[in-house]
Amino acid sequence: GFPFLDSRSRIAMLKETIEVLKGLWGNDKFSYSGKFYHLKEAYCSPKATTPIWVGTFKSGHLMLDLCARLADGINIWGSPPQLRESLEILNELCHKYDRDITKSWSGICIIGKSKEEVMKKVRAFLKPGQSLEDYAEPRLVGTQKEIEEKIKIYEEMGISHFILRFPYLEDAVEF
Repeated sequence: GFPFLDSRSRIAMLKETIEVLKGLWGNDKFSYSGKFYHLKEAYCSPKATTPIWVGTFKSGHLMLDLCARLADGINIWGSPPQLRESLEILNELCHKYDRDITKSWSGICIIGKSKEEVMKKVRAFLKPGQSLEDYAEPRLVGTQKEIEEKIKIYEEMGISHFILRFPYLEDAVEF
């Protein structure tokens, strides 16, 4: 197998991967010499036109800089307070590089008609001593109205796409 590199090295490898993909997709022949990849007059056919999205759980400065410079979109996770600073930094970096990238949020969505129904559904996922509020903070958990209000907060922060995971399939149908 492959060694599990430290985060700085993994981000450097991802940077090179994106540079190689863009080079292969944008040129008839492409050469590249980096720390992780070496190509000499490589070609790719047919050319891909797929946008490059980067998903990140922890949005440190190196990853945000990589996304601002090279990605077409970023997929992030967390509560609005957890993401506010990261998104501000990302927006500053995008401005610095004269780029705008699409932002998406990915996470669990649990819907109930009442707080009691929500609590009943969430109980299976709580760690010992964890409150509903602590569990719900970085997720979309609540009544439909509460979830819609939280989505509006994300949208005000610049997030335009949502990838929702429903542990209860009936929630997906009702939402």
